[in-house]
Amino acid sequence: MQTGPFGDIGNATQKTQHLQNVGTDTVVGAIRMASARTGVDFAYLLNKADQESGMNPGAKAHGSSATGLFQFINQTWLKMVKEHGGDYGLSAEADAISLKNGKAQVTDRAVREKILNLRHDPVLNAAMAAEYTRENKDYLDAKLGGNVGSTELYLAHFLGAGGAEKFIKAMRTSPNASAAYVLPDAAEANPAVFYNKSGSARSLQQIYAHFAAKFKNSGTSHFAAAATASDSSTSAPAKRDLAALSSMFYHAPDEVADTMPAPSSMPMLNDWQRAGNTSDTLFNVMILAQSQMKDALSKEKAQTL
Repeated sequence: MQTGPFGDIGNATQKTQHLQNVGTDTVVGAIRMASARTGVDFAYLLNKADQESGMNPGAKAHGSSATGLFQFINQTWLKMVKEHGGDYGLSAEADAISLKNGKAQVTDRAVREKILNLRHDPVLNAAMAAEYTRENKDYLDAKLGGNVGSTELYLAHFLGAGGAEKFIKAMRTSPNASAAYVLPDAAEANPAVFYNKSGSARSLQQIYAHFAAKFKNSGTSHFAAAATASDSSTSAPAKRDLAALSSMFYHAPDEVADTMPAPSSMPMLNDWQRAGNTSDTLFNVMILAQSQMKDALSKEKAQTL
C-alpha cells in the first residue's frame, strides 16, 4: 500500500529513456505549460517527471495503481480532478466524483475508468502534478516557516504533505534518528528507501540526502541547468540561457514572462473540444499560448525602438 500520493519512486514497469507513443518535445512542452500556468518551478517538474517515469506518459508501476508521467495513484488523481478539473475543461468529470470520508468515489465504473485513463495524457498529468506541487508548497511553507526547496517538495510527493512535515520537523531536531521510527507506515510500504541492504534503518538525514541526490543525478540535468541559470546569475537583460532548450516544443522568453496570461484567462477546453482528443486539444492550446507570448514580445521590442 502506498503512503504517498504517487507511486514508489522509480518503480514504473515501462520506465525508459525513450518515450512511447509520444515525442519528447510534447512531454517537455506539457511540463513547461504546467509550470507557466501554476508558477511551479519548471526545472523541479522536469526532474520529477524524469524520476517518476523516465518522462514516459505510458509508465505503469509494479504493485500499485501509479500511472502516467508523474505516476499518480488512483485516489490522488480522482481527488485532483475533483478539485481542479473545472479549471482544465473537466467540469463534468469533476462533478462525477464525490468525496466520502476523505475517499474519492465515482459511481459509474465506466466514467471512473475514463477519468483514470486521463492520466495517460501528458498535458493533464503535468498540469495536475503542478497543481499538487503548489498545494504541497503552500502547506509546507505554512507549517515549516519557509525554506521549502526541491527536496522538501519531493518528500511531499513521496510521503504526502503531512508525512513530509513530520519528517522534516523531526530531522531538524534529530537528524540521526531512524526514519522508520518516525514514519513506520511509510517504511513498511517502501523498505528499499527506509532500510539499507543490510537491513539497518536509515536515518532521516540519510534519506533526505538520498532524495536530494536523485535530483542532482537526474538525466534531465542539462534542461534543469538552463532553466535555473538565473539562480546563480544577476546579469541583465537575459535572466536565463534558453539555448539548451531550443529543441523543446514550447518555451517562453523571459522578456515576456510578465505578459503571460493569468491562469484564469488561459484558454481552456470547452464541452465540444472535450468530446475529442484531450491531448490534441491542449497541444493546440500550448501553440496558442506560445503565439500570444511571441506577439507580446514583438510589441515590447517595438515600444523600445
